[in-house]
Amino acid sequence: MRRFVEGVDRGHTNLFAESLDDWLDESKSVCVIGTFVNSLNLGALD
Repeated sequence: MRRFVEGVDRGHTNLFAESLDDWLDESKSVCVIGTFVNSLNLGALD
């Protein structure tokens, strides 16, 4: 079994965007939820 992928198929296109930000604008509710979750101090829960 090979450990590394060799070569890249340059004719291959991505099925999905590389980032969800490419698909969503800031007016979507998921952006509000993401901003809220990122603001939480999750380190304090340990």
